[in-house]
Amino acid sequence: MSPETVWLLALFVVLLLLSGTFSGSETALFSLNRMQIGRFARSTSRRERWVAAVAARPERLLAGILLGNTLVNVASSSVAVALATRLDNLASADTLVLAAVVCDTLLLLVAGEIFPKGLAVHWPAMVAKFYIPFLRPLLRGLRPVAQVLEAVARFLLRGVGVQFQAGRAGLTRPELELLFEDMLEAKGFSEREGVIASNIFDFFETRAWEIMTPRVDVLGVEVGLERSEIIQKVVDARHARLPVYRESVDQIIGYISSKEFLLDPDLPMEQLIKPVHFVPERARVHGILSEVQARKLSVVVVVNEFGGTSGIITLEDLIEEVVGEIFDETEVHVETELHPIDESSWNVSGLLPIHELAEELNLKAPEGPAQTIAGHVAHLLGRPPKVGDIVEDSTLGFEVLEVSRHRARRLVIRRLPRSHEDEDR
Repeated sequence: MSPETVWLLALFVVLLLLSGTFSGSETALFSLNRMQIGRFARSTSRRERWVAAVAARPERLLAGILLGNTLVNVASSSVAVALATRLDNLASADTLVLAAVVCDTLLLLVAGEIFPKGLAVHWPAMVAKFYIPFLRPLLRGLRPVAQVLEAVARFLLRGVGVQFQAGRAGLTRPELELLFEDMLEAKGFSEREGVIASNIFDFFETRAWEIMTPRVDVLGVEVGLERSEIIQKVVDARHARLPVYRESVDQIIGYISSKEFLLDPDLPMEQLIKPVHFVPERARVHGILSEVQARKLSVVVVVNEFGGTSGIITLEDLIEEVVGEIFDETEVHVETELHPIDESSWNVSGLLPIHELAEELNLKAPEGPAQTIAGHVAHLLGRPPKVGDIVEDSTLGFEVLEVSRHRARRLVIRRLPRSHEDEDR
């Protein structure tokens, strides 16, 4: 074997490795999400900082990688043909060229595409850190030509109305939800943590009217009432905060802290009134929470399109949308046990977990997002419950007896009679 043939073989192997470097790097770097890149940018590892710097400009990265990969693949084909022509004593020139092209294509597909990209799909961060010391100088050398190609691409894309966007998209909401579902299935976190994560997703879509205490359930005090009357309202309401209004609930001017009012009986109520914030019914609750935090408020008044009061939202309501039902020291503990009425009906708290109800009654737990009976009833109704609402699922009937803070507090549950078809099964 002549020295020239050895050099051509060595060059062909180098070109295959370069093809794998470009292909694997492309898949690995474009598989990294924004969180991973941000973590790499703050890392003490030099390779991770290099990865973050290169990935921060995906449009320039793509132009450089595609240019480099194209040049390498064309060069490898030329070297393969040159090697084949040195074997002219074995077959005709046309046959040797065809064999060289086929072999080069197969080697490029396996060693330059499938293998490195397969590794990059499974271990993108590791593969990106492995290739980055080789990729950086290659991209730097190709930068002048890559910038020209990038400019041409921008011009062509603008011609068809597409903006060549810099930056990198983060995870979408469906992708995050799927990620949490996968983690739940893999026991990556507890069911309770999964519920909170799901609540966080819903939190960004929930409107004010969905979580407010409706106007008819708002207990407030009117300016000018005798102190004894106010004390009685505070005691009867058993709420930590009560709205204060003039003439009607449509003219809420603030709220008072029940504890502060009772601890300082000689202080005029006007000096205890704290400001409230007004929001429309369709305001998103995550925006309301931001306002509450910025203004250091505890009560928000929800108003309709005519400026009338639709309901109120407290800081506790906002927190409960994420972590679930909580109690403060002014609330009365609610029993969650089943209280039989007769053989087929029970009086029960809406806070009873739905799976416990199913176990008690020897039924299959209903499918759905709800964790409690109150949540199940709201899900069946498709709206906040009202006293007197009656709804059924496949096995039970539910009648709402008490409603508080837009949730069913007490209900009557009745076992539905089974049909003859069910009995035959």
